[in-house]
Amino acid sequence: MKLVWNEYFTYEDGNLYWNKLLSRRNPVGKLAGSFASNGYRQVQIDGTNYRVHRIIYEMLVGEIEQGCYIDHINGDKSDNRLENLRVATPAQNQANSKTPRNNISGYKGVSYIKSRGKFQATIAVNGKSINLGSFDCPKEAYKAYIVAAEELHKEYSNCG
Repeated sequence: MKLVWNEYFTYEDGNLYWNKLLSRRNPVGKLAGSFASNGYRQVQIDGTNYRVHRIIYEMLVGEIEQGCYIDHINGDKSDNRLENLRVATPAQNQANSKTPRNNISGYKGVSYIKSRGKFQATIAVNGKSINLGSFDCPKEAYKAYIVAAEELHKEYSNCG
């Protein structure tokens, strides 16, 4: 059974508010949901968790095609304003990701190759890793990544 989100929630400025009394803890008009450990706001209905950004998109735009993501344009998982949400393929969503926390070089798309004493720039396109070259300096490798990301990922490129 597909839930009708407008029966449960009201949308206002990136937030959902309860429209339907499901429990005493969530009265009508209360801000819906809480932050999960992954940084996304979620709500629970009948024991199932739903991500707020997906609900907002479906409420205001329409059904999300199977296999697609709802991407936060500015990279902020808590910013669920409609103008910050867009449909993305898994590859586009990944292209818009931030620099991983465990990245030693400090730059997205750049890793240090210890055996060669060089910094290597790589970019993923359609699930394949493309080597952009080896560089003496991480900033030079990052410049190569930026050029490739802007060309290959277009508006989904996030070089941060």
